Amino acid sequence: MKNLLFLSLIAILPFQKNLTGAWELKEGSVTHTLVISDDYFSLTSFDISQKLFLQTEGGTCIRKGDQLEGKIEFH
Repeated sequence: MKNLLFLSLIAILPFQKNLTGAWELKEGSVTHTLVISDDYFSLTSFDISQKLFLQTEGGTCIRKGDQLEGKIEFH
């Protein structure tokens, strides 16, 4: 799942100088939200139907050419 969310960002990387924003991916009742700001990212997952927090992780990210590289610093 995380790979899908990050892969979807690859399509917009060539067009964005600074990558800042929020993206959401829904898989059934689970919603994944990715937020990127000031070279930091946070990825959070919730199961909406069960009203259940699943996980969060985040850290720093850096753009290297047309790729985004992240370092997980918390989870």
